Amino acid sequence: MGVVEGVDELDEVERRTFEEDDGPVDCSNMAYTKICNGVRTLFPPLQWIPEYSRSDLKGDLTSGITVGCMLVPQSMAYAVLADLPPQNGLYASFIGLVVYSLFGTSRQLGLGPVAVVALMVSSTLDPNDSDDDRVKQASQLAFVVGLVLFILGVCRAGILVNFISHSVMSAFTSAAGITIGASQLKYLFGIKVPRYDRAMVIQTVVKILSEIHDANGWAVIMGFTAIIVLIMLRLYKSKHPKPPEEGCKIGWYTIIGLADFSALFVATVCTIWAYLWSEVGLNVETVGDIPSGYSSPSTDAIPGLSEMEEIFIVSCVIALVGYLESMSVSQIMASKFQYKVNANQELIAIGAANLVASLFQAFPAVGSFSRTAVHGNVGAKTTLAGTISACIVLGALYVLTPLFKHLPYTALAAMIEVAVLNLVDVGAFVEAYKLHKRDFVVMVVTFVFTIGLGVKEGLFIGIGLSILLVVQHSAFPRCSIHGRRPSGGYRDVTRFPDAIEDPRFIVVCLHAKIFFANANRFGSFVGKSVIRAQKKARALRKNDPENPTVDDDKSLTPKWLILDARAITDIDLSGLHSVAEMSSALRKKYDIQIVICNVSDKAEKQIKQAEEVLGHQIATKVTTNDTEVAVEYCIGQIPDLDISSPEILSPKVDNQLTIVSPGRARHDSA
Repeated sequence: MGVVEGVDELDEVERRTFEEDDGPVDCSNMAYTKICNGVRTLFPPLQWIPEYSRSDLKGDLTSGITVGCMLVPQSMAYAVLADLPPQNGLYASFIGLVVYSLFGTSRQLGLGPVAVVALMVSSTLDPNDSDDDRVKQASQLAFVVGLVLFILGVCRAGILVNFISHSVMSAFTSAAGITIGASQLKYLFGIKVPRYDRAMVIQTVVKILSEIHDANGWAVIMGFTAIIVLIMLRLYKSKHPKPPEEGCKIGWYTIIGLADFSALFVATVCTIWAYLWSEVGLNVETVGDIPSGYSSPSTDAIPGLSEMEEIFIVSCVIALVGYLESMSVSQIMASKFQYKVNANQELIAIGAANLVASLFQAFPAVGSFSRTAVHGNVGAKTTLAGTISACIVLGALYVLTPLFKHLPYTALAAMIEVAVLNLVDVGAFVEAYKLHKRDFVVMVVTFVFTIGLGVKEGLFIGIGLSILLVVQHSAFPRCSIHGRRPSGGYRDVTRFPDAIEDPRFIVVCLHAKIFFANANRFGSFVGKSVIRAQKKARALRKNDPENPTVDDDKSLTPKWLILDARAITDIDLSGLHSVAEMSSALRKKYDIQIVICNVSDKAEKQIKQAEEVLGHQIATKVTTNDTEVAVEYCIGQIPDLDISSPEILSPKVDNQLTIVSPGRARHDSA
């Protein structure tokens, strides 16, 4: 993970830990310094402009031009994926990049159209509407997405980066990648396919196979040739990252250059190819005439209240997914180049970019994995690289649009098919299966429902299931009974067979904080532990195992309950009431006192405050010392006890009770 600011606020203890005492503070310039820091935070370029060098400019120019050449055909392809005219992808790639360059803290982030967001936009639009209506709806989506992100940024809600687990996001992205791939088959085969709301992948494949005899063979040839070329260029670059040490290097530089500009190369070749075919009567579907120049600003992107209600939920989903995708790749770049990414400022930057871009007929734009990686690999040093890429896009809008007339849809589909190969991560499923079965279940459920029901529904179900499992884990934490090991220390008797329990007291441990969802469960566990300890203690005192009578000697019945609170970082109101009631019940019913050890400062303070407010004692002693000190305290409080004589009970071994004298580290069968 990268370095991220603005995610979690430090509490009082952490602040004392990480802040140094610098002595008296000079307040004369504090207001001026605070204003300057605020301006530098709002406009991050002010942080790197004073140190900007000629070498930085070289890296930004090279990277900006490279990514700009990628962005022109990619943005058009993603616009087609979103069921929008190709030029809207170019609109989404210019002004948003410029705005982000002013406010963004990630110096390599390639903002613009991405496949997953384009798919979500497509699922929202009505395919029966006119182009103008769909463009308006997509612009309104961009406006609301930008508004949501901007408000979250102002409210310092960068903590959202932690709300969707890696498992959910990985499975969702893989399923979305397959869905995107299926959606482009109609262009690769030249077959008209309606949009399906459910089980789109399966229904699309069935539709293509059922009408394969009507496929446009020329589109198939061109599309799959483009796919093969793109994959071969990618494989060559990954296997030959450096020029050969011997022989001619011209071939390597030529192929690597084509690989770096593969999207532009394929778009150019396929455009010429389609034009030559059209001259001899062999036709494939092309994008047709594209208006030259940039879109004029319009207020159509600002939705009314009724329109806002219709698109608000899906806008929030797009905002959340896009932000997480942007932050994921931003953190990677921040870690690689050793600088900090401010999560709250990123919300503001991406939100502002979409707000402004929506006024120019753009659809939602977020950070792209592939273009950001190219920025990092080619040498981008600042956000100026993004501005240079935006200028390339603007130049294409004014100069190259006549050439796009013969750009075939099958070539754009080929680019998308190769791009989504990076989205499908089979290794993540294998890794989850080997390392964490619960996350594997979450991934499978998210994947299946995203494929079967749709991207929005699948994501909601995945998030809901992951949150439900977190709640379930918190509500049913692990509780354990501890015994003393011969080597010292108290450990869980179910995990360590040599851990020996002392029938005079019970040592229990709750491996979680105490709050309303698990308080009753913990109280129930303590009650069962007391009954269990009493039964085992009385079993030791029976002279005749066949005699059902119970010895009345209570010298070995539990007198103390020791709560190891090392994992209890917090106790809420319900938890405090539950612990107080448990303490009172143990004292009245069993004459058992409670000692709490290994307690944190926060939990100790909460317990003492609860005792003052509730008016009765919760624990006989609350200490930050370890379990052994608490045990010594309890033994010292037991009156009239011959310490050399009692027998200590260990866990059952082969269904037999084992008795060990406390002075010897050995096991004898009873």
